[in-house]
Amino acid sequence: MGTRADFYVAKPSGLEWLGSIGSDGYEIDHVSMAPTEDQFRQSVAEFIEARSGRGPWRPWPWPWKD
Repeated sequence: MGTRADFYVAKPSGLEWLGSIGSDGYEIDHVSMAPTEDQFRQSVAEFIEARSGRGPWRPWPWPWKD
């Protein structure tokens, strides 16, 4: 089992979940360095797409509620 990663955007009403991957979450440096929300969303989408064999998981993949 590898490192897991969840991706969120903070909103006034709470967090918006963008997606999760089940392994290799340690590779997120380029995602976390995005300077704007739009660039972050794009980086997350590209990151998850590139690892589609290892995620993304939808709906919520974890055995806990939040």
